[in-house]
Amino acid sequence: MRLGLRLIWLAGADRYLFAGSKIGLHAAYGEDGHESGQGNAFGRRLSRLGLSYRAIAYLTNAAPDDMQWLTSNDATQMGINYSLVKPKLPEPRPFIAQPQSPAPTTAPSANPAQQ
Repeated sequence: MRLGLRLIWLAGADRYLFAGSKIGLHAAYGEDGHESGQGNAFGRRLSRLGLSYRAIAYLTNAAPDDMQWLTSNDATQMGINYSLVKPKLPEPRPFIAQPQSPAPTTAPSANPAQQ
């Protein structure tokens, strides 16, 4: 079962997502592809995190070869709060023009025909 990371995110007192991130969940299944008793215990743990039964059903509804993607609308309806983290853009750096070297001058030719 690979519930660890998602449970950690759900267990957080403060939950954060970067813009463009996705949280995908499905029911806990054993190696044989069948729902496991241990997975049901995780459901009880989710209720201890303050998630409603409706939210737990939503989060564990997808089959092992499917994924329930948590949308912002669904999160709001299920009472799953999180903060959206927007990456801080780098401070603009001023452009400082480098002084250009003066054009090389050529000495006047001693031959007036070349001038």
